[in-house]
Amino acid sequence: MSETSVVLLGVGAIGRELLRQLATNYRTSTRRIRICGLIDRSGYVFESAGLSWRRVMELRALKESGTSLAQSEGGTASPPEASVAALTTRLPRRSILVDATAADTQPLLEAALQKGFDLVLANKLPLAGGQSAFDRLHAIADARGRRVAHEATV
Repeated sequence: MSETSVVLLGVGAIGRELLRQLATNYRTSTRRIRICGLIDRSGYVFESAGLSWRRVMELRALKESGTSLAQSEGGTASPPEASVAALTTRLPRRSILVDATAADTQPLLEAALQKGFDLVLANKLPLAGGQSAFDRLHAIADARGRRVAHEATV
């Protein structure tokens, strides 16, 4: 079975729903998705071997109750840009960063591509901004042999 390491940026309503769907379907999926890290504005929670689905659901519930990741057990306080940089060195060679925020994450996404992440965007800001920013994301991805995918339905 193929395995994909994922870091989720943003554990708001969209991010929490994604986690719920992944946890619900992990047993029947043909591709094993391993959530290695969750990042919010306060910091991150990370496990290089992947967080257990039980732990993912615990963190999801904490976020739903208003608790930040930095305040959770095993959480590390760090701004999002520093969180991505810290996790990069501890992840498998080809990992995916899922941006489920509603924030302007363009610089962070560019840095993630430079550090070897593929991107999946539910966040429409990087896609709906200026054409030059959109083109820059794809140019970095092409130069690094990475992919940028985007899809979200609300």
